[in-house]
Amino acid sequence: MVQLLKDDGLFGKNDTEFKGGYVGGTYKKGTQFRIVGIKYSKAGYPRLITESGYLLPANRSLVKQINTNTVSKPKPKYTNQQMAKKVYNGEYGNDPY
Repeated sequence: MVQLLKDDGLFGKNDTEFKGGYVGGTYKKGTQFRIVGIKYSKAGYPRLITESGYLLPANRSLVKQINTNTVSKPKPKYTNQQMAKKVYNGEYGNDPY
């Protein structure tokens, strides 16, 4: 995913030279886009392909990559040994109803 650092727009699906203007709409600073690929202009400039298929400039002054894959593993309340002891002693898993 990338986030816009400045207001910008999305270009046509095959407009790697950015000559057709913003056909995918304009978006405010802070808007996030899921990127599915990269195309290159004739001069070799990278263009980011958004999930909708439109192109976005890969200029570092316009977009920044954001990490959305952060997953925190919750710390268990008990260790395996403590849990086994509770189950063995009947303190855990017995429904009184």
